[in-house]
Amino acid sequence: MQLDSVNEDQRLYVMPSGGGFTCYGFDVLDRKVRAVQWWIEKETESSEERRDVRLWLDRVPDVGTCAHFEHCAAMMDRGSKFSLRTGKRCDAELVPALVGLEGRRVECLYFGERIRFYVGKSMGWMPAHLRIKTRRSLGGEALILDQVRAVRIIK
Repeated sequence: MQLDSVNEDQRLYVMPSGGGFTCYGFDVLDRKVRAVQWWIEKETESSEERRDVRLWLDRVPDVGTCAHFEHCAAMMDRGSKFSLRTGKRCDAELVPALVGLEGRRVECLYFGERIRFYVGKSMGWMPAHLRIKTRRSLGGEALILDQVRAVRIIK
């Protein structure tokens, strides 16, 4: 992860991506890396590594600063390397109510709106559940896990 700029008004870290940009909200990135820190601490068998990731929490710079972004980028890199070394995947971005429903059509409340979609799951060391519109769709958007409510299986 490489930082291009910090947008304090919109509380975003702006990063180059392809020919454009992508963003992480300050609080979203902070929550995500704390989940990675907890996952490594839970999954590692090394007491030294467990101690190192706990110490990471003691040194977190103020949210919204370049130093905070760099600190978070280092933890994300550490999570990626931990996954490569152990073969484990961090499930922190998966919606608990959708686990096991991949490929199924569901209805739920999402940001208060009733929606229907097929449940997908992204690849990589930190997968997320995806909102797939139709069976013919080639992909979908990642779901924000704390916004999915009242899940009901359609078929």
